[in-house]
Amino acid sequence: MFDSIDWSVFLGRQFWFGIDRFGGMALTDKIILWAGVGFLAIGILVMVYRIVSKNVLIKPALGRISSVFITVGLLEMFWYLLRAQFVNTLGTRFAALLILLVGLAFLYSPLKYFWKRYSHDLVNHEREQIKQKYLQKR
Repeated sequence: MFDSIDWSVFLGRQFWFGIDRFGGMALTDKIILWAGVGFLAIGILVMVYRIVSKNVLIKPALGRISSVFITVGLLEMFWYLLRAQFVNTLGTRFAALLILLVGLAFLYSPLKYFWKRYSHDLVNHEREQIKQKYLQKR
């Protein structure tokens, strides 16, 4: 399946920084477009889950995650438009990679919250709920 792919093309300067004005849109460009559509869809799904969720602890983190996915998805689709219009600097594949890497960098903080702080916050929140429940009965 992957035997027919010339992997050395992906390491070349022309692939990352060049725009082929006569060849049309490459398959890689269309993959980046559809990845942007996928990121947008994931962001919208996470936003809907955040709205429906009753858990107050995850709502801020899910809001940040959905914002990052929606932003990266829209920027990748905007990049495809720039690529189709042959914009020299912003239409390069390097710009698309940079958009993706910056988006991943912004995901670090909410994901770190889930890995390190969420379980402790959940236990503390449950304790506070129990305290409030029994203090109201007095």
